[in-house]
Amino acid sequence: MNSLRVFFRGGVTSYRALFGWLNPWVAVPMFVIAPLFQLLFFAYLGRATDVASDTYFVVGNALLAASLPGIIGVGGSVSGLCTGALGLRIRDVISVAWIFQPVLLLVSGANVPRDRLPDWLQAIGSCLPLTHGIRAARDLVAGQTLAQSGTPLLLELAIGLAYAVTGVLLLRLFEFESRRTASLETM
Repeated sequence: MNSLRVFFRGGVTSYRALFGWLNPWVAVPMFVIAPLFQLLFFAYLGRATDVASDTYFVVGNALLAASLPGIIGVGGSVSGLCTGALGLRIRDVISVAWIFQPVLLLVSGANVPRDRLPDWLQAIGSCLPLTHGIRAARDLVAGQTLAQSGTPLLLELAIGLAYAVTGVLLLRLFEFESRRTASLETM
């Protein structure tokens, strides 16, 4: 009976440790209000500067808002796997995730048309998650079929697989180094 009590109490303690920060007072502003204001900001900015239609910003920001819990959750996505691997070396890994979000905003094509970016930023954006998925979503909203939008989706899948492999390899490398040097979070 004691082991059953330890099992359930350990589960509750682990749940609180992992998701204690995820209460409505934190989650609603972070995952609902902030993305909504971000969408409105870029839609109005795009309307004022005649960069693109409102649909352009709604589609891009909707995908970024949907991916935000995965990126910030450090493990809900393949880019989160890489971020989680960095957590074995970097003490404040959430800062890495927060730095990654504006980079996605800039180079993924969510808020700035990729053809207006310099070539080197377009190249960086082509290697990041969500870039090709945003393009495919915009193509679908514009009326293309799923078959016509297949190439960007396949590219997105390939990038996701590459990030997954990179994340697993980084985890193995950092785990090996941590055991070898008997240390975590060296940065």
